[in-house]
Amino acid sequence: MNSVPLLMLFFLVSSGIKVYSLHYDHTYTHECLAKPMEPQYAGGMVINPELEHGLKGWTTFGQAKIEHQESKDGNKYIVASYRSGHCDSFSQKFYLEEEKLYVLSAWLQVSHGEAHLAAMFRTGITYQPAGWVIARQGCWSMLKGGIVVNSSGPVELFFQANNTRAEIWADSISLQAFTQEEWDSHQDQNIEKIRKGKVKFQVVDPQGRPLANAKISVKQIKQTFPFGNAISKFIIHKKAYQEWFVSRFKYAVFENEMKWYSNERRPGKENYYDSDTMLKFAKRNNILVRGHNVLWDDPRYQPSWVKKLPRKDLQLATEKRINSVMKHYLGQLIHWDVVNENLHFSFYEKRLGRNASTVFLKRAHQIDQKAIPFLNDYNTLESPTDSESTPAKYIEKIKLIREQGYHGPLGIGLEAHFDTPNLPYVRASLDMLASTKLPIWITELDVSHRPKQAMYLAQLIKEFHAHPAIHGIIMWGSWSPTGCWKMCFTDKNFNNLPTGNAVDNIMKVWRHEGLLGTTDGDGYFNTSLFHGDYKVEIRHSTAVNSSKIRQFGVASSDKIQETHFKFHV
Repeated sequence: MNSVPLLMLFFLVSSGIKVYSLHYDHTYTHECLAKPMEPQYAGGMVINPELEHGLKGWTTFGQAKIEHQESKDGNKYIVASYRSGHCDSFSQKFYLEEEKLYVLSAWLQVSHGEAHLAAMFRTGITYQPAGWVIARQGCWSMLKGGIVVNSSGPVELFFQANNTRAEIWADSISLQAFTQEEWDSHQDQNIEKIRKGKVKFQVVDPQGRPLANAKISVKQIKQTFPFGNAISKFIIHKKAYQEWFVSRFKYAVFENEMKWYSNERRPGKENYYDSDTMLKFAKRNNILVRGHNVLWDDPRYQPSWVKKLPRKDLQLATEKRINSVMKHYLGQLIHWDVVNENLHFSFYEKRLGRNASTVFLKRAHQIDQKAIPFLNDYNTLESPTDSESTPAKYIEKIKLIREQGYHGPLGIGLEAHFDTPNLPYVRASLDMLASTKLPIWITELDVSHRPKQAMYLAQLIKEFHAHPAIHGIIMWGSWSPTGCWKMCFTDKNFNNLPTGNAVDNIMKVWRHEGLLGTTDGDGYFNTSLFHGDYKVEIRHSTAVNSSKIRQFGVASSDKIQETHFKFHV
């Protein structure tokens, strides 16, 4: 037999540098500045956004007196003074369209002290907040937010401050409209930049001559981006539940089984059977688990006996709880929600002191230095109407914890229990929280049962996946025989519901299912792949061996990896 030449394949894997610019050319800063930056999008729809033309476009809202002022350095701005009510301010009117998404920003200051300040839209007789910031005397702070409207019509923008003694100052105000297509396009651009890497395949013969029409099949075998779901104790003995979950997810959180009221129903009688068994199941299937939760600040969800404890006994009980549950699962979890929902509630702070959360976080980190301790709360993304857990309030809570002496690792947990999403507000809120440089996880994502539930879920997953500050997404759709809390993915026989199909469709995209390529006349096939591990199969019509298979990884890096394949032809 004649000797046979060799067919060689080279492929290069490179990932783009992480770059994120909100709506193409703007980034968020939470720094307190002496002079505001220019408005986003040159002000967009706003008339006289930089107040260079006096009060043109602006009118009084409520009973305030409005003035045009100029600082010593020449900066011009608008002032609302003599305010007797929270809503007394200045305003401007717009016509908003139902199908569009509106991004809002403004630089704000108060004359003295500080104020939790909101941008508000009046639509008819309703008032809708669109963004929040904590404004202070002596410096400019950026408010960032957004709005969607249920029906097209006129609206009026104004600013609301809880401190009526303070004047409201504003400058560089912007309101910009985007179509859904523009919004989706920006998501796609960002996903390409931060979640994918460019891959170049080249097929050549032993002399280096390119070979066209080589068939390249790529299959993802491991996804890098953390994506998971909650599970309940019913998974322990339900094989169909196990199969449905394991075929999709490598991250999980337990719905109730690690909570104090589940582990210690009676004082001193600890029971970790359900959570232990669930963790064994997760380990067998290489599923990583978030710990939820050590303590819960909501008084409604304390073990019944804990509510009755006097201060000294409560302190001993919390110390015992932290030591018990965290040492029991030492080194086995990736995160711990150490103090759950303590933006909204303060059960422990009221009884043990204002620094109770900081004490808990310190102790948690001392016990388990591998599991990142998290704060975890709701409505930071979901509801601009909830003033207790705005991004500004979340950032203030983190600052307080640092001031009280905890300087260890810390994660931001966002529960994300949605009704109808306001995507511009979601993105603006994430930008504000990203300024902390802390890891942000979506920890309990669901959408309440309503028309377009599956569509909203898909929109949210894509929005989160497109944001560089998001380190992972965990959904809150655990199964039980009596149904789910808000959102089910399957029926009782584990057949997908529309929400389950939405998740599967997203994962098919992330896995590049069915991705096939053919080398061109120069022997190249170029594509981009989500970060993860892959198996590539190469076929060529002249090959003696039908195919060759090799594994490779696409990482979040701009380094180039190179692999060689040889085929007899």
